[in-house]
Amino acid sequence: MRKTRSAVRKTLAICAGAAVLLLGAAGSQAKETKPMIRTIDANGFLTQDGEKFWSRPLYGPNRRMFVPAGEVPHASFMWFEAQTRAFVRCGHFLPGIVSARGTKWLYQADDVTATYDPGMLRFVCKDPVWDGEVRMDLVPLAPGDGYTVRMVATAPVELVFAFGGFLCMPDKDRYQGTGEVPGGIVAELYTGAEYAAPEDGLASTTLKNVTDTKGQPLNVPLRVVLLSDRTTTAALQEAKTGAALAELLQAASGANPVQVHRVALGGNESLHLIVVVPQADRADAEIGELRKDIAGTFDRCEERVQEISHRVVSETPDTLVDLAGRSLSVSMDGLWVPPVFMHGPIRWGWPGLVGWRMAYGSDVCGTYDRTASHLRHYGDTQAKGGLDRKPHADPKSGLTRQAQDSILFSDGSVVNWGVYNMTELWLNFIAHYYDWTGDKEWLKAMWPAIRAGLAFEKRAMDMDGDSLYENHANTYITDAHWHSGGNCTQASSYVYAGCMVAAEAAKLAGESPEPYLTEAARIRDAMNQVLWIREKGVFAEWKDTLGEKLLHPEPELGSVYLPVHCGVADEFQAYQMVRWTEWGLPNHEFEEQGPQPFDGHYKPGATYTFPQPMRVREVKSSNWRPIMLTVHECSPGELMDLARVYYRLGLADRAFPLVKAVLRCMVNLPTVGGLVIRDRNTETWSRSWAHNDVDHCDTLGTSLQCLAEGLFGIRPRLAEDTLEIQPGFPSEWDHARIQLRDVSYSFRREGSTDTCSVSTTRPVSVRLRLALRGDGATVKVNGEPAAAAKFVPGIGHAFVEVAAPMGTTVEFAVTHATEPLPTLAYAPVAARGLAFTANCDSGTIGEMRDPQGVFAEAQGAGGRLTAKVTGAVGNHTAFARVKGRVVEFWQPVDVEVREPLDIVDINLAADARRLDLGLRNNGPEAREVRGTLACAGRKSAVQVRIEPGQTAPLTLAVQPGDALVPGRNPVTLSMADKVVSQARLECWDLFNRDAARQASGAFEPVDISAQFNDNLALVHTHEYLAPRSPYCSLEVAVDLYREWCSQYVKTCGELNLDVFKAAVAKDDGVLRTEPGIPFRAAGDGKNIVFVSQWENFPKRVSIPVGRPASHVYLLMASVTNPMQSGVVNGRVVVKLGGEEQEVLELVNPQNLSWCITNYPHRYGPLNLVQPAVKLGENVFATLYSIPLRTPQRVESLELEAVSIESVIGLMGVTLAPAK
Repeated sequence: MRKTRSAVRKTLAICAGAAVLLLGAAGSQAKETKPMIRTIDANGFLTQDGEKFWSRPLYGPNRRMFVPAGEVPHASFMWFEAQTRAFVRCGHFLPGIVSARGTKWLYQADDVTATYDPGMLRFVCKDPVWDGEVRMDLVPLAPGDGYTVRMVATAPVELVFAFGGFLCMPDKDRYQGTGEVPGGIVAELYTGAEYAAPEDGLASTTLKNVTDTKGQPLNVPLRVVLLSDRTTTAALQEAKTGAALAELLQAASGANPVQVHRVALGGNESLHLIVVVPQADRADAEIGELRKDIAGTFDRCEERVQEISHRVVSETPDTLVDLAGRSLSVSMDGLWVPPVFMHGPIRWGWPGLVGWRMAYGSDVCGTYDRTASHLRHYGDTQAKGGLDRKPHADPKSGLTRQAQDSILFSDGSVVNWGVYNMTELWLNFIAHYYDWTGDKEWLKAMWPAIRAGLAFEKRAMDMDGDSLYENHANTYITDAHWHSGGNCTQASSYVYAGCMVAAEAAKLAGESPEPYLTEAARIRDAMNQVLWIREKGVFAEWKDTLGEKLLHPEPELGSVYLPVHCGVADEFQAYQMVRWTEWGLPNHEFEEQGPQPFDGHYKPGATYTFPQPMRVREVKSSNWRPIMLTVHECSPGELMDLARVYYRLGLADRAFPLVKAVLRCMVNLPTVGGLVIRDRNTETWSRSWAHNDVDHCDTLGTSLQCLAEGLFGIRPRLAEDTLEIQPGFPSEWDHARIQLRDVSYSFRREGSTDTCSVSTTRPVSVRLRLALRGDGATVKVNGEPAAAAKFVPGIGHAFVEVAAPMGTTVEFAVTHATEPLPTLAYAPVAARGLAFTANCDSGTIGEMRDPQGVFAEAQGAGGRLTAKVTGAVGNHTAFARVKGRVVEFWQPVDVEVREPLDIVDINLAADARRLDLGLRNNGPEAREVRGTLACAGRKSAVQVRIEPGQTAPLTLAVQPGDALVPGRNPVTLSMADKVVSQARLECWDLFNRDAARQASGAFEPVDISAQFNDNLALVHTHEYLAPRSPYCSLEVAVDLYREWCSQYVKTCGELNLDVFKAAVAKDDGVLRTEPGIPFRAAGDGKNIVFVSQWENFPKRVSIPVGRPASHVYLLMASVTNPMQSGVVNGRVVVKLGGEEQEVLELVNPQNLSWCITNYPHRYGPLNLVQPAVKLGENVFATLYSIPLRTPQRVESLELEAVSIESVIGLMGVTLAPAK
């Protein structure tokens, strides 16, 4: 092929061999660094002086191809070869300016502002090298594959741009500025580039012999064509790595040629370009059509993007909310590749997964045809036959997954990627689509698939027939989760909702709905009877069907919001569960106002800011450990679905910080205007979600659903011709408006009157449900008094509900009474056994609802409630019914129950000679305390008056001769010879503080080698085969090291105990730990006694001791996993004389860790229980201290395994003699 330097008119194309060119990120002529600034306004997301070239994808016409761009003016196109799933980056465009004052790439301009106007990018560049502004607008091409550019200069300039490039990319989102893709002009990427001479005004070339990232030929023709509406001159220049524009213009073409174009623009003149990869079977026709109107093509593509971005339009006092709806709509469109939605527009961007929660967003965007196509596709591809199949764990997966001949793949199942049971989510999508469209004929047509799906669920996921269903990779945060045959809250909730939509479909099909209504009722009853934890106010995550049949009391967020969204939980349960998330899960709450620093994503000094103050709440999904994959993460979808529970309850001000926690990431992360799912789960909150799965489907669907159904409270029931509107706006908002495809409404607050105007495209009866701001209200519908308006008790407030007659427009006017609603005042802390009082202002107190058993003898009289506190120590909720002059509702009574007196803030002085602490009065009245403070054999008289809620400082002197020892030391306060408060001083570093104590200390290691039954190094080399679930379950691998997401990870083999062995050998069979506690140990051979519910080891072992002691020390190393979090994994019982005993319960993660740190998919910090003793590389043991109430003879120790899957190991026992 002939190379040329001739002028190119109108069109140009390039070609290359296997390794050719990439133009991009950094030149040697770098501008003086200015800190990047990110903000937003009504026009979009603004980045000033940005750094990243590949941080913002632009989505084209639903063929998975996209335009990688970013914060600086440039563009390229990512072409996708579906058969090999290979991306080819091509047609890169890098503009600059030549003037008498110098030359510069535009990205090096002194002042570059990039605006992501959702779906497209706009750049404004200013610099002393040129006059005025140079503007570049970039938009994806449609319906073709490529992009189109508009360049405008406000003053005359000579525009230069480099163009070309082919580079195969992996099927990942690595273009996101993570440093994995080289930037700037990289010479070796241009080797072999050939540029065709134009013929008849068209210079195009076929790309041949291009390979994918694995070196396999693509074997597909590829042409990249550049079209311009102005004449340009072109020359080949030599691409030198890091070349500045001036250097590039002087470099003669050699082995690494790049094509450079020049064109003069007058003031306010424009240049329009199209870069297109034409379809092979109609390339000439496609190019010909585009050449007819290049500028018009840009306009049409811009109009297309604007139409997509305005599928969800809002106007509110919050700029971020308004931009979010537009940006999410564009990203949602990027997921669509007919006939289904992709898992992600870039990463995971191929068919094969029904979810996660994207289809809700499609309904909100009004693309119902897409939702219907998506659901039909997976209904049509349900498994067929196999009704005689049984559960069959696959040996190839280490028994973690079901084999292909399992019941999992039997008739009616919608199982993706060989593991994800999407049947439940698919059914839920159907219900949501039906609510939003009311399409009865469609639902009737789907009936056979719905019936088959629920039959599969009953057959495979409820094999014991108790109407409690097992989770099987069925939610977004399901990775690295397994339930080993357990009865689960999330699956049961989903199936309940599936039964309800099935009942409706059955009626439409002329069949009886009763079987489905009956099963739904059984599910609800079973969940409330078996899984609801009354004293805690949550559904358990699941209940074991193996072993001790434990109830797992630490739910993750899905077990909070799904029972509510699926209709299982009532409003009292819903409130208790969201209240639990406020105190029972890790929370991070903060406010932002003014410029905020980026955390690690940009160079120092970079900031972001919002026009309105930002109040944020982030919540981790669970308390489980260790952290792997989606265990214990903070993800957008989880926060949005949690927020919708608050919105459903009318608690808008508590919902909005969760929403803002998600939306702020559109600004303070590199993918401007986008959402990502997580950043390899981390405890560093501010770095969550960076550079991972941009615009992942689960973030988009949940966010759109929350904005429409939560914040704006739009809840269609179109099959019933009704539309419920329950505004969920922050209390300070005085206006809001939203426009969707089939419904729009505006809200305005003027004084005490709220006006809500609703328009729909079809006649419906609109029902307004509005939280009251005063004690009563008057309501008008279309200007007329609404006699049918009623006041409905809620939690925390009352609602006014009013329904309008059928129509397409309606205006509600609600004038709230000026009299305030009743409020309840009470102390947030209640002392156990003492009186509790609450006072109602502006109303009276009626009955009390006490689902958690917090109070006894509760009496409400007028505006006063009295009761006795009898609940367990901890956070609890009760409900008091309050009544104003007109309305009544339930006020939550959220209290923390404490003992009347608490010993707090215990601190041992640096020299270990003084103990400082506080004595807190949790009671409602002042307390005269006369008693005795004791610790380690030392006592001190206490006489102090403590006001309610106050803490008195106390001091206790301790001496080397006292019984203070490393580990836990009881601290007690006695009054009238009765212990009224007790706590524990934990001081493992005691001997470091006071060496004299170590010199006088004496410990008695106990030889327990006769009970050793294994070597710790071998714990993950055994096969743990029984007991295992007889059902269709996911399980831990046979080596207890892997799970179903890491089935192909190499097992860890023998553990490294080199440190342990060397220490034991050095000291003649004694392991001396850092805190100074010695243990008799065995370095070689059997060195541990294991107990387990697995048949490999006994369930319990008794170890004789027969010596007096004041403390018992244990050296333990165990195997646990995230699914055994929150339950007792094992138990150590110290048997004393008579019936006395001390019990140590081992609970993950409170005081139990997995003994290794190199487990698969470790996505977070280790959080090892302390003190940890290093035994070898990645292997640790844990020290435990069990203080005895009084020094006495220890007869024996009993080691017991409690939870399934855990292996509890004891390596050593040491006694501290009585002093």
